[in-house]
Amino acid sequence: DEEVIWEDADSIPLPEDPEDTWLPKSEETSAAPGTETIEWDAQADDEKEQEQEEEIFREDEDFDFVIEKFEEDESFESGDDPFDGASNDYRFSSNDYYVIFNYGIQLGSEIEFESSFNNYKGDLDVSFGNNLSVEFGKSFETFELGLLVGFNNADIDGLSGVSNGSGSGEISNYYFAIRPNYIHEFSDAMALRAGTSLGFSSRHNHFDSDHVPTMYVSPPLPNSNYTFQEEKLCFLWDFHTTLQWALWESGGILFGYRFAYVTGTGDFGGQVANSFEFGGRWGF
Repeated sequence: DEEVIWEDADSIPLPEDPEDTWLPKSEETSAAPGTETIEWDAQADDEKEQEQEEEIFREDEDFDFVIEKFEEDESFESGDDPFDGASNDYRFSSNDYYVIFNYGIQLGSEIEFESSFNNYKGDLDVSFGNNLSVEFGKSFETFELGLLVGFNNADIDGLSGVSNGSGSGEISNYYFAIRPNYIHEFSDAMALRAGTSLGFSSRHNHFDSDHVPTMYVSPPLPNSNYTFQEEKLCFLWDFHTTLQWALWESGGILFGYRFAYVTGTGDFGGQVANSFEFGGRWGF
């Protein structure tokens, strides 16, 4: 006796259909007798889809905001960016250790000479010479501490102050020194380096006199030629300054001036040497 309302023509059962296949869904699940009409609300589905779209739109907005904030943080810390061009500028102070190779042109000078012969003395004329050195050290930002090993030599042209005191010879030094330095950077690529050296030099002096007047010799020599030669370990001190120019990632070139003093050996007095140097620097 229950009344069933069919919503469309397709749901009307045929005589040959089983009894349980044509029952409406509401009849299968309903526990109480009565009449129920099922109508699907399309508007509810539309509202649900709209809510989902709004939620996705809000998530997109939040995501865009996070990206903008991240970009601001990156721009604030751009100084630490390893790909920033400014951070890739070549700097001498960026390396912990360094090696410097130097070649110098030593200017002429005079050295006091006084032999064991009575009143035989004068000034030796020393011509231009050469200087080679290698320095290995460690950098401490604006300070450096290095160990210097080098060699220089110069020719003796003659003896002044004595009549007929001509001759020739050579003075050589093999030296080792400790070299503290101070670095002042003008820019990332240019720096001024100044310091001093304290150490020892093995000094070799050799002078061949072409003529020794007999009035200066006691006892008289069998001939007028005589050789003066001395070797001694002497004290070395110098002051140097160089201009450094970084050309590649681990080094560059430098130009500078060096004033050096080596104590005397006896007959040969102390030697003063002025030289202009240039070379290369490698850091690691």
